[in-house]
Amino acid sequence: MWLINVHTSELESFEGTDKPPYAILSHRWEDEEVSFKDFRKRRYDGMKGWAKIEQCCKQALHHNDLSYVWVDTCCIDKRSSSELSEAVNSMYRWYEEARVCYVYLSDIVYDDSDPESFTNSAWFSRGWTLQELLAPKSLSFFDSQWTEIGSKSELGASIAKRTRIAQWALSFFDPRHYSVAQKMAWASGRQTSRIEDRAYSLLGIFDVNLPLLYGEGEKAFTRLQEEIMRLSNDTSIFAWSDYADPYFGMLAQSPDAFSEHAAKLGGPWRDDFVLSKAGISATFHLWQYMANVYLAVLGNHIADGKHNFDQTFMQNDDRNMSCVAIFLQQREDGRFQRVALDGQYAMFTTLGSSSRHLHQLKQINIARTFIRSVSSSRISSTSNLSCSREQEAAIERDAMFAEP
Repeated sequence: MWLINVHTSELESFEGTDKPPYAILSHRWEDEEVSFKDFRKRRYDGMKGWAKIEQCCKQALHHNDLSYVWVDTCCIDKRSSSELSEAVNSMYRWYEEARVCYVYLSDIVYDDSDPESFTNSAWFSRGWTLQELLAPKSLSFFDSQWTEIGSKSELGASIAKRTRIAQWALSFFDPRHYSVAQKMAWASGRQTSRIEDRAYSLLGIFDVNLPLLYGEGEKAFTRLQEEIMRLSNDTSIFAWSDYADPYFGMLAQSPDAFSEHAAKLGGPWRDDFVLSKAGISATFHLWQYMANVYLAVLGNHIADGKHNFDQTFMQNDDRNMSCVAIFLQQREDGRFQRVALDGQYAMFTTLGSSSRHLHQLKQINIARTFIRSVSSSRISSTSNLSCSREQEAAIERDAMFAEP
């Protein structure tokens, strides 16, 4: 890890845990950024990107009594693919271990008469800045003049409103305490300059590591999901509900497929499943929805986060339960494949005791094939498990942010 010595303006290398306390900068890349090579050769005078590095160093030294800072533009030698890969896979931890993180909002002149105006910054729409918001324990925002706006804890309500991330998660984020769907929904709508970085910028949030393969395009996000599934049995990874390219089958095409609904669902969820080249072998609670179309309940999960599916429904409890389910169609070979029913990929629904006779707990094999479009008008209904718009709205209201 390269760090800038604020006293000498030199880059110094540190290995392993042998690092001094340091500050870290979070910002948006813009014109004339100072590269590693520029910094080593001291060719940064007059470059636009030098000003924020200089101010970051001054802030660290004079306000936090720190002698080192890390800035991604000049502290990674991107000419080395191995160093770049190590940095990307370590970046979440570097932000987490920083004594303090400075968020520089270059497009904001703060107006205290409009205290939420800082959330209009493009910083909040970038892919990489999600982990830079969540990982640091201490984080402060600065406007374009380096006027301090406030800390993450002080501004928590405004940040939560802008990002759809609960204040609890902003203050005490631990990747293990939140479902895959929830974290994907936080990343929904964020942009990166390179399409692969939509996946690579999420490595730390999901606590996984991947080799970087720039040029693979959307396959990077598929690899991310496969690695998550290899390390976790959180079936909320299937709880995406927006349009996907048929190529991606059971997996989402991008974080954008995870809607605002998913951001409100706690977790992580738990189911038994195994990923293979042929598809997925999993045990699901299944309800016959229409003919050979089934609802598969994800995660032994009830949307209010307070009750266990098995303990409630399977023990002859009469209450109705809110849950999240996907549509599966059984094929002629006995395997299942995920389908979209009338353009709907996932369902927030209620299941009542009257439908218990349609239920089966079953281990199934799900093919790794494209999603077919199924029209309910061509299938005779065998149940009335669907819920009204009013019921779905009530389920959304009940599915509050979960605290670990």
